[in-house]
Amino acid sequence: MNVFTLSWRNMWRNKRRTLITIASVSSALFFALIMRAFQEGTYDRAIYNYVHSFSGHVQIHANGYWDEQILEHSFVMNDSLLSVIEAIPEVEKIIPRLHSFTFASSEYLTKAALVMGVNPEQDDMQSNISNNVIFGSFVSASDTAVLVSEGLAEYLTIVRRDTTFSETKNGTDTLISLRMVKDSIVLISQGMYGYSTNGVYPVQGIISYPDPEMNSQVIYMPLQLAQNFFLAQNRVTSISLILSDKEHLNRIQQYLQDTLDMDVYEVMSWQEMNIELVQQIETDRAGGYVMIFILYLIIGFGIFGTVVMMTAERKREFGIIVALGMRKTRLMYRFCVEMVYMGLIGVVGGCISALPVLLYFYYNPVRFSGELAQMMKNYGFEPILPVSFDMSLFVDHGLIVLVLFFVSALYTLGTIRKLEVIQAIRN
Repeated sequence: MNVFTLSWRNMWRNKRRTLITIASVSSALFFALIMRAFQEGTYDRAIYNYVHSFSGHVQIHANGYWDEQILEHSFVMNDSLLSVIEAIPEVEKIIPRLHSFTFASSEYLTKAALVMGVNPEQDDMQSNISNNVIFGSFVSASDTAVLVSEGLAEYLTIVRRDTTFSETKNGTDTLISLRMVKDSIVLISQGMYGYSTNGVYPVQGIISYPDPEMNSQVIYMPLQLAQNFFLAQNRVTSISLILSDKEHLNRIQQYLQDTLDMDVYEVMSWQEMNIELVQQIETDRAGGYVMIFILYLIIGFGIFGTVVMMTAERKREFGIIVALGMRKTRLMYRFCVEMVYMGLIGVVGGCISALPVLLYFYYNPVRFSGELAQMMKNYGFEPILPVSFDMSLFVDHGLIVLVLFFVSALYTLGTIRKLEVIQAIRN
């Protein structure tokens, strides 16, 4: 009988002991996966909102635009530039945008706002932005109306929230409805070459952006309408590229920098354009590493305690086997095979037990309200608790738990190597 079959049978000779060991590994991995999946999910959501709503994974703009974001640093999107971008198979969407600041007014109230001129149909195909329209309807490329972000609309009193109470069988319900009280907005700005521009635009709908900062200042406008307003016909301030896989980001950025004329254009990744978000994530992730270290410390001692208990129970067994003629090195090898079996079963069990929990919260993320939601908005995060479903989490943390398991097993290997046969049998 080979050592693998013998180790498998011997492992189940004491089912309770084996199940306790496997359960310790599974529970350790379960809690580690849940903790890290929620934390990484929050980061992924913040990055997704920024990339798809504003920057793209990679952005092309005129050289000098990022340092001085004025319309004079806009450019014409010509066919040669498009042919270079379209030749990259990993580029999923090409979204031209015209961004500039304006003053938005409604009666006696005025606030600085960001006009986002985009192709509505193209932008909606990528980010499903039409699903964020909470009042009114979405715009099309030919419309002469605009969408106003929820926070800006409330500041300018374009909309009003009405609270009503209704009697139901379960008691009184509070219903909050949105009502538009003004149907237009006045925009005053500076267009190309210093020309003053202004206009009155119908408000076709109210849009809610996931990012709190954008939700308080954005006016969503069809690209052609924005070009006409800013006297910037056929010009854009940036071209955002959405990639099929973010892993290709660095390679594609380098390719564009090598291919395009860097005296005319500038190619930047989303990390370079939002250093503040990257720093927030890294700072929070460092705190998460401290927490996960403490968790793994507890897990490691738990696994070590289980291995010590198993070793104490089997010391007499080891002594008898060595007394019958098995070499200690072969006994240590057989024990290692048993540890591999138990470790792998424990890791698979932990992954399977965490899977339904992560799947549920992946499709039904926790939504916060009240003061906690406001605090998350202040830090620039959407007030929900999403889950990351990246398979690397399962692989990385599975390997970490296996390493902890085998480091703990070194205690048993040391015990076997120093085993006094007579004393072990008598015990």
